[in-house]
Amino acid sequence: MKRKSAFTLIELLVVIAIIALLLAILLPGLRKAKEQAQDILCRTNLKTMQLATVLYTQAYKGKMPEYRFASGLWINKLTVFLDEVDDARYCPRSKRRDDLATMATYSFGAARRTWVWYWDGMEDPEEGSYTINWWFYSNTDLTDDRYYRNIGDVTSTSNTPVFADSIWVDCKPLDTDTCPTNFNLEGDNLNGGSMSRVLTYRHEDEGNVGFVDGSQRPVKLSAMWSLKWHKEFKTIPEKFRTDGSPIYKPVR
Repeated sequence: MKRKSAFTLIELLVVIAIIALLLAILLPGLRKAKEQAQDILCRTNLKTMQLATVLYTQAYKGKMPEYRFASGLWINKLTVFLDEVDDARYCPRSKRRDDLATMATYSFGAARRTWVWYWDGMEDPEEGSYTINWWFYSNTDLTDDRYYRNIGDVTSTSNTPVFADSIWVDCKPLDTDTCPTNFNLEGDNLNGGSMSRVLTYRHEDEGNVGFVDGSQRPVKLSAMWSLKWHKEFKTIPEKFRTDGSPIYKPVR
């Protein structure tokens, strides 16, 4: 009788080795494609919030939302003008909170986790992955000439941030802010100044930023000081740590 042909152990091991090799070749490419898609979606989210901002400023003679705790800051103000803002507040690389229903106060986020804003008088907590540039709040410290009181006050529209990736709902960068001592940039709030809120490894060594002119682009973390955060911000091309090393150092 003829014996049925079957894989020998050697042949089976060869097949397994080939499959493993193919996976090793394909997986990095698939992972990179997924990350690129997430980056594009992140910048699309910024564009949605920028559109809501345009609608808001048109209704309020060029002024941005006011800084008021119980009203939900800028979050709820923009939703009135564009419902899609609620969904656009989340970067696809940041995980939403599973404890939101039990939150009774605010909570800072991290590189891959959303922040939560809640204050007495609000119906429900709000969460998100992006910050507004504090220097646009229309009712804060009216004696400080560094604020953009009106969108029309901005001269460098393509280099003035309105929204950006962040671990907190708003940020107030100063040109004197320094690099955080936390090398992995997980989410060390105000370590080195308010700039630290946008220095996060969410997109490796870059952060997505939306500008007054309606554009969005990835900005190197070391180049965040090159942006015109307020009227008198003294920009520099790039910022390094005191020892000359880059801001982002992956922790192995």
